[in-house]
Amino acid sequence: MTVRSCVGFCSKKGCLKPIPHFRGIFCGNYSARRGRYPACRACWCADCFVPLGDTQYPIKATLDGKGNVVEKEHDKGRFLVGRDGDHLMNPYQCELCQFRNLQARSPQQGNRVDDKLLEAFRRIALDVFWSRESSTVRNNLGLVRRAAKTEEKYGCLNRIIPAIGPHPLEDKDGIGACLAVLDKSMDQGNYCSEVQWSTFRKMMSALSNIGQVGPGGLSDAIGIGGKGKSWISGGSTHKFHFSRFMTGIHKRVGEDVRRDEPISIGVIQEIHRTLDTRWNSEMRKPRPSKRVLKKIAMTGYWFVVGFCSGFRGEENGLLEFEGTLQSLENLSSPEPGVEKHFESVIAGRTKNNSLSGARFGVPCVATTGKTKLQPGTWAYQYLKVLKMTGQKGGYLFPGPFCPSTMTCSIPCWRIFSAGDLT
Repeated sequence: MTVRSCVGFCSKKGCLKPIPHFRGIFCGNYSARRGRYPACRACWCADCFVPLGDTQYPIKATLDGKGNVVEKEHDKGRFLVGRDGDHLMNPYQCELCQFRNLQARSPQQGNRVDDKLLEAFRRIALDVFWSRESSTVRNNLGLVRRAAKTEEKYGCLNRIIPAIGPHPLEDKDGIGACLAVLDKSMDQGNYCSEVQWSTFRKMMSALSNIGQVGPGGLSDAIGIGGKGKSWISGGSTHKFHFSRFMTGIHKRVGEDVRRDEPISIGVIQEIHRTLDTRWNSEMRKPRPSKRVLKKIAMTGYWFVVGFCSGFRGEENGLLEFEGTLQSLENLSSPEPGVEKHFESVIAGRTKNNSLSGARFGVPCVATTGKTKLQPGTWAYQYLKVLKMTGQKGGYLFPGPFCPSTMTCSIPCWRIFSAGDLT
């Protein structure tokens, strides 16, 4: 189907306005018969191309400091209405044609499920269109019109501007994958009414993974020089139409990013003081509780040592006992010219080291400089508590505490005072 054949009457009920050349929005199958289906003849005035049904798909609004919506005049109708020439900038088939592509039948009148599917296809089309800004679509349309004048000037009509259809009677655009992502985007969110982009975009990864292992997935490798490889993919999530849809839906829903607050040095210092006070208070009792001392020392290691070592959290669960215990020798008798220190030995796969059998130590000073934190104290106390309670091997944070003996009367508990290493 050529661009010059895109002339018709608006398909919106109650409109029926004539649409001239290079105006409105036309289906790529407008004038073509496909299989047993006649030409759809679907076209719309730009202002008539609006969402179908009553589903309220979210559109991220810009808010001021008091939560009021602020919107520029040219942004009104964004994601809610089409623009002249959208079909010349993005691949487009009307919802009827997409329904036939995916379902291999025509929709049944009055079928609520079919109506919802047509509604979703319209939403997908608008997201695809709005993957490009209005100025880009407008400029592209102007250049297509200029190319049409060139065709007329040199008598080569329909020889320069490529055809925009018809499309095969099957899902060649990845419309099914678009539908899965759109549906996922409407799931209930944790702190918003719908899930965030970072959550529902993972549907694309899941569909890509499945598509790559099946027939028609990844094919021959290209660019195999060096370490990296690129593959020829026939997966639905690698289609041009799907890529435009993902850009458009991301623009529409935006992102509500709520990053974790960093732990400040003041917070860690207060944790250090609180734990130190509780440790000394417990040690002054006639029969210190093994369980309490273990919990205090464990908390000190987790927060103070973890903070001073720059751990993100996952590493703490991989710290092994024996290697870390042996490194405590450097707290009392380090090599000449070396500060007192110890090592938190990580045994296992981390985010940036997924090799089996990985094991390495992260050094940490006994006492920091200006802040005067004492990670060495908490490492010493926690490791010695674990040793006195009979631990051999394993990890520093294995799980629940041993529910056996809850108190200890051994005098050697007294050596674990917070001032030993100062």
